[in-house]
Amino acid sequence: MKYLVIFLFCIGAYVMFSIQSAHGKLESYNAGVLYSSGAPAGKTGAPGEGAFSCTECHAGGINDGTNQNILTVYDGGIEVSGYIPGEIYTVSLVLVDENVKEGFQATVLDNNNNEMAGTFLTSGSVGTQIVSSLGRDYATHKSASSNAGNVSWDWEWQAPAIEAGQVTFYVASNIANGNGTASGDAIFLSQHVIYSVLSSDVDVLDVNQFKASYHGESQTIHIEFNSLSVESMYTKIVDLSGKQVFASSMGTSEIGSNKTKIQLSENLRKGMYVLQFFVGNKPMSTKFRVD
Repeated sequence: MKYLVIFLFCIGAYVMFSIQSAHGKLESYNAGVLYSSGAPAGKTGAPGEGAFSCTECHAGGINDGTNQNILTVYDGGIEVSGYIPGEIYTVSLVLVDENVKEGFQATVLDNNNNEMAGTFLTSGSVGTQIVSSLGRDYATHKSASSNAGNVSWDWEWQAPAIEAGQVTFYVASNIANGNGTASGDAIFLSQHVIYSVLSSDVDVLDVNQFKASYHGESQTIHIEFNSLSVESMYTKIVDLSGKQVFASSMGTSEIGSNKTKIQLSENLRKGMYVLQFFVGNKPMSTKFRVD
């Protein structure tokens, strides 16, 4: 009888140990696939979200997503670089690289106060959903996706109802290997600035002593500015709907005073336009009218 009790005790202990071990493996597996149906709010790396914690479940490290997360804003199928307050746009996110599984989360904040800039509306694709938390809207994947070629999602964004100047989209994407654990995944963070077509960014202009004048007779814009270094120059012109009507590389700047000229197309329609001029990564802008 004594030996029977000891035997039964050992069997019971073995069964309990086996259950606990299996439970531990199940928890470990779930940690790797728990958010395949959408990331929890506050994981974009945006200001005010606290410590970025995607790596709590994905152990592949955080990477620069500038060349990985390609975010584009469209108005009626036309790419725009500026927004009009209150208008509704389509936001598209394309991931350049892919693996077995991919996911993402994005939000957009007012650069002045880091509050939600506008509203995320309905998702535009089957794999995208919108969630709200922490006073912000988040677009995220509805199910982990893997497609042939580049992976993409899209959703609708209503711009701030009142002029907000520059706003920034914060994006976090996850390229996962689908092994059911946290290992081997990679998180990519990126920021994407969108400008208001109604804002002249006067404070930026003063810093660079930027001047731009439109000459209707010759259909040219004459630009003057100061530069502290040699930088690449690039210009865009958009109308008040945010539609891009002109874009061109302008060579490189010189240290000190700079003067350059933009030759516009003769068929540019009458109306108000916004010139966006970039010296390196520094933007300068002003409005002009074609009569």
